[in-house]
This record gives sequence, C-alpha cells and structure tokens, in this order.
Amino acid sequence: MAAVSQRYTMRPVIPADRSDSCGRVTINNIPQGVTEAKLKANLSHHGDVKIHMFVPGCEYSAGWAWVSFGNRDGVVSVLQTAYEKSHAREKLESIEKAEKPVEESDKENAATSEGEGNSSYISSDCSEDEAGNH
Repeated sequence: MAAVSQRYTMRPVIPADRSDSCGRVTINNIPQGVTEAKLKANLSHHGDVKIHMFVPGCEYSAGWAWVSFGNRDGVVSVLQTAYEKSHAREKLESIEKAEKPVEESDKENAATSEGEGNSSYISSDCSEDEAGNH
C-alpha cells in the first residue's frame, strides 16, 4: 500500500479558478411534488441550466437545488423573476389585508368568550350560587 503524503480531511476540492461562480445559484423552498425534470423545464427559458444537486420537497421540509447557468445572464434573469414575483405577492397580500374589515378584538370589547363583548342581552335570572347574594 502506498503511503499517503497528505492527511485526508473529507473536504471537497475547490479549484483555484472560480470564474464560473457567477453562474451558480441555490434555489430554496421547492414545494413537494416538484421533480428535477419540472425544475429544469421551468428554469430552461432563462438559459442553459445544469442541476448539480436536487433535494425534493417532502411533507416535513421544502426542497432545494443547486444549479448553474452557462453565463451570468441566466442567473440574473432567474433572480429578477424571483424578485418580481416576491414583490407582486407582497403587494397582493397588502391589498387583500387593506380590503379586509378590521374586527375588534375580544380584549377591546372586554369579552371572555365569543360574542359576550357584543351582546346587549342581560339576563335577570340568577344561578343558585348568586341567589343568596341578592
């Protein structure tokens, strides 16, 4: 057996030239049911995509993928699309929130259970425990 000149550290070898790093992106929160083929088809209109690692989503956690594009423009396109969708979703949520009527909380109505704070009905009946107090 040949002697090993360096200690084995189990660390991945990272090339000294990292010129392709601008074409890589990690995609998180991939929902359950999305396959590697679906992801590749969805990303392919942004450019030449290569999926290096794909972890599908399951019922316990969302999936993720590590992908790279042939050039920086593919990554910029993906990030721009994600940014636009995120802000469109936030804007829609804020519009829906503004359209909802504001309900008064039970604390503001001094209610202890549902409907007590808004009730105007007052019963003159007393329980057996309260009968001796009147």
